Amino acid sequence: MSWLAARHPGLVPVVDEHLADNDELYPHVLFGDVTRYALALARNGEVDELDRFLTDLDAALDESEDEVANLVWASFVENASTDEDEPLRTRLRAFPHLARALRHYE
Repeated sequence: MSWLAARHPGLVPVVDEHLADNDELYPHVLFGDVTRYALALARNGEVDELDRFLTDLDAALDESEDEVANLVWASFVENASTDEDEPLRTRLRAFPHLARALRHYE
C-alpha cells in the first residue's frame, strides 16, 4: 500500500484515515475505500490519473504474488463491478488483466 500511495498521492489520506480508524492495515477493507477513490476519479473525469492508477493495478494482477493479485481481483474489481454509473467499469475494460477479472463478475 505504501508503494501505491507514494505513486498516487490522492490515496495518502485514504490510507491515513484507514490506519487512524483501525490501528492497523486491513487490506481488503481498505480496498473498499480505494475503489471509491477510483470511482471519484472516473466520475470527475480525471482520466489521466485514473489510467495511471489502473495501470498499476493491472500490472499487479499480471506480475504480483497471489496475495496481491487476490486483493486487486476480489476487493477492487468485484467492488468496481457494481458501479451503477459505469464510468469505472468502462475504464477497466481498457486494461487486459482488469478486464478479464471484470468479465468474471459480469
